[in-house]
Amino acid sequence: MPNLPPATARVQEGEQRRRWDETSQATYDRWRAQRRTLFFDELYLDALRGPRVLEVGCGQGDMLSKVKDRVPGAQLAGLDISPVMVARCHARSLANVCLGSGNALPYSDAQFDSVLAATWVIRYLHVETALSEMARVTRPGGRIMFDLPFMTGHWLVTLTRFFRQDPRRWAHYLVDAYLHLDGRWVPSWRRRIQAAGLRVVDVVGGVDSPVRSARFSFRKPHRGPVGLAVSSIVWFRAEKPA
Repeated sequence: MPNLPPATARVQEGEQRRRWDETSQATYDRWRAQRRTLFFDELYLDALRGPRVLEVGCGQGDMLSKVKDRVPGAQLAGLDISPVMVARCHARSLANVCLGSGNALPYSDAQFDSVLAATWVIRYLHVETALSEMARVTRPGGRIMFDLPFMTGHWLVTLTRFFRQDPRRWAHYLVDAYLHLDGRWVPSWRRRIQAAGLRVVDVVGGVDSPVRSARFSFRKPHRGPVGLAVSSIVWFRAEKPA
């Protein structure tokens, strides 16, 4: 079991637990619609490897339900810090979902073929600890995927919301986007992923406007330093060496 994450990470998790415990299903659906897109969901679904799938920070089970439909017979597991979200998963017949932290996964080594942390979950974890834990529970040759908001391109989204929202809401979004956002560049994230013993095999940038097709993503041949620099969401896929 890894060392406990720093106090700041524990405080962040506590804040998120309270936030989701107090969030109605309708509000959660709106939040996810604003920040998640069909395009990014498809990235996860297309990249799955093997039947044993874990989602870290699974929320109320939206992604797990999509995996269940896409991969018949999949052995699904989920984990979330909010007991309210775990209960909603159980109500959707997602029985193998438990309460816990991505910083200390309650699973054995090499248990899963694919591990994902969708909807910005990695942002609320102690990254080095969480990546090491995800690598630990992934089998050799398995895949790990996550996405996160990127400061470099977020100013574009913030600017468009300025014209569409009440200024008070916009100001709150600005604080959330810039003061609480991890602004590391892609090369730095690559190094962190590799430090966990993983090999980066794909990086995709997109814009949160929302993206609904590959036409608006920074994939080959359009992907590159410039494309990733204007991305507001970046998706990483890594593999554990066999």
